[in-house]
Amino acid sequence: MLGKLLLTAAVALAAIHGSAAQGDKPTSCVEAKSLLSNANDGEYTLYPFSTDSDVSLRVYCHDMASAEPKEFLTLPSGPDENYAIFFADRLSNAYQWQCTGPFQGQYAARGTTKFSKLRIQFEPSRIEVIGNDYTFAETTGPNDIAYGQAGDCYSARQGCAKGTFKVDLTGTGLELDPEVHWVMGPTYPGSLTINDMFISEDRKVASARCGGWCGSCRPDGGEIYLTPSIVPCAIDIVLVLDVSSSISQDQFLLARDFMMDFVDCAAFEGKDVRVRVISYTCEAHTYFSLTPITVGMSYEIEHLMRGDGGGETRTGHAIYHMRHTSKFGAESHHAAVILTDGQSDDDAIAEAEDARDAGIDLYAVVVGNFQNRASFPAMTNDPDRVFDTSQACDAAQKIVDDQCGM
Repeated sequence: MLGKLLLTAAVALAAIHGSAAQGDKPTSCVEAKSLLSNANDGEYTLYPFSTDSDVSLRVYCHDMASAEPKEFLTLPSGPDENYAIFFADRLSNAYQWQCTGPFQGQYAARGTTKFSKLRIQFEPSRIEVIGNDYTFAETTGPNDIAYGQAGDCYSARQGCAKGTFKVDLTGTGLELDPEVHWVMGPTYPGSLTINDMFISEDRKVASARCGGWCGSCRPDGGEIYLTPSIVPCAIDIVLVLDVSSSISQDQFLLARDFMMDFVDCAAFEGKDVRVRVISYTCEAHTYFSLTPITVGMSYEIEHLMRGDGGGETRTGHAIYHMRHTSKFGAESHHAAVILTDGQSDDDAIAEAEDARDAGIDLYAVVVGNFQNRASFPAMTNDPDRVFDTSQACDAAQKIVDDQCGM
């Protein structure tokens, strides 16, 4: 009881003083909320593991307007790769040990559930998946099916199972804990086993077919646990440069020099960073595609030519082009740096919001003699992500801090 009172007091103090545990490294959505006066639902970097406070995780905080916001894990692979199915059809002659034939009435426990985010709960060194939380799931059929489970009442014959599940943690920074494996639940006949059980070597993907007359499979113990993948922090960064008529030649050179300095910043050392450069006026053009940072990249950027520098300024189009053509890595963090004066002949703010909703964090660099200052925090949704052309390595460090939790 005393421990609970002390914990409650600590959280209250954090909210009052605007700080969280571990030197402003929030360990939960409650602590993240205490650090921000206007915290909204969205992705946050948390440090949830008491056994290693330097390990960070990107977590979706839901219901931040409440006193008890909850943690969810976004699944970049999408709901079509994260599903649980109790198959509907039932053979009329299933007891005759066949895999085909006429059907009878559908299985009462049938359902197909697809997950875009998972409710999670932190433990000292791992994460528990709350598989029966359907806040960010869609179900077809009369029953919700828990994450990582499958079954049917299709046939009593081994190998005929139609119930399926798939787990795909690609891009989350997490993998299945070594102790996680799947077992059959109560089934008839009792000799039936899981069909086509697969767990990838990196333990990020698992799938199987399960069933019986009736039968199902589930994680042993009923729970799925996840642990962090130990890999270098990977960031894909797109530099989007405005070269329209509102940017003078001297301002273009300042922006180009910013990009040259940016790719040489020490903040990127030891990280798996790729950079792409796009320039735009009324149309967007790729100078080079996503490429690992090398010693010679700044020299390549130095040869970037402005062209005629004419035409409209369509920053929204450039952001749309960046979002749809960049081929971001599935395992990398996604970021874009928009170098512009903030003047645009299209709806750059709406396209920026769409890019952020797609998981691309936006940063801005103020360029030009006639600037629309109000547009920059609106594009990035964070005034701390707005820089001038003299702050190349400040911007690089900010991106690393945000994306890698440094």
